[in-house]
Amino acid sequence: MIIQFGNKLSKKGKSESFMESLNPKLKSEGFACSMYSDKRSVFFRMLDMVFELLKHRKMVELVIIHSFSTLAFWYTFFITLISKGLNLPLVIVLHGGDYPRRLKKYPVACRLIFKNANLNISPSLYLQRAFQKEGYEVVYVPNFVDITACPYMVHQSNSINLLWVRAFSEIYNPLLFVEIVQLLSSQGYEVNAAMVGPDSDGSLQNVRMKIIELQLENKVLITGKLEKQEWFELSKNYSYFINTTNSDNRPISVIEAMALGLPVISTNVGGLPDLIEHNVNGVLVNPNQAPLFVDAILKLYENPTLYKTLAETARHNVMQFDWRELKDVWLNLIYTHKRDLDIKG
Repeated sequence: MIIQFGNKLSKKGKSESFMESLNPKLKSEGFACSMYSDKRSVFFRMLDMVFELLKHRKMVELVIIHSFSTLAFWYTFFITLISKGLNLPLVIVLHGGDYPRRLKKYPVACRLIFKNANLNISPSLYLQRAFQKEGYEVVYVPNFVDITACPYMVHQSNSINLLWVRAFSEIYNPLLFVEIVQLLSSQGYEVNAAMVGPDSDGSLQNVRMKIIELQLENKVLITGKLEKQEWFELSKNYSYFINTTNSDNRPISVIEAMALGLPVISTNVGGLPDLIEHNVNGVLVNPNQAPLFVDAILKLYENPTLYKTLAETARHNVMQFDWRELKDVWLNLIYTHKRDLDIKG
């Protein structure tokens, strides 16, 4: 069996993780798969992971850890040490745009993790470069997206309808989105906006207070968490996808927006410049600069030809991230690294 460790919190009000997307794909290819954990607390999530790993250790063919650069980094540390102590093959999938800082802050812990893994996978060239700079071997394998489930449509550049889809977390800077709406409105433009996603660290309340302070209650819709198909349907009413993050790797929501035909205007941080080529398949601006976002929006608003070109190019570019394109890569990696078991009843 393949056992995956990461965040399994989509039924607890959080966004679906890459692990939760990968598990059914592997099952459809005939693998026996389990994934952990759905505990809200990082501490209890780690305990649950350790328990399940020890419980299933004789049946495990491969351990896959979805490793994050936040506090959850420490479950990667402990699961790695236990996996290697049990002589289990281990693949680590890297997530989190803040990993370059983590590598420098905890060099000993990182060596114990990433030097012990049979394989380290990065979904972005950005993280691959950061890890290689510190002497780690890392293979680039993009996160997949079901592109066929993202219905492409031609949106209208002449309406300023802005969509934001992320968890409400300080690192993703949702307050900047509200500032962008306020600045456009103050310049006399008719703006409609929506923010989609679960609260992560209390930022949602700060956003609500900011909206009230700026008297934007009739302009900014907050939906909370939506399932993918729900926000895909909602996206038909919007014309620009705004990504305000201060730190990032390769966000799935941005790839999905590109697949949906929404021109993306994003901060140029982390792995985003590897995904978005400025004025070719999207627009990149410096972080935490509302006026730069407004200038980019108005440039596309006034240039429908450029707007259409960006949307079409983005859709074409992200086809490479479809599961059908990446399936064989994942299967080859798994067959190469899993151990063969002779389990007799």
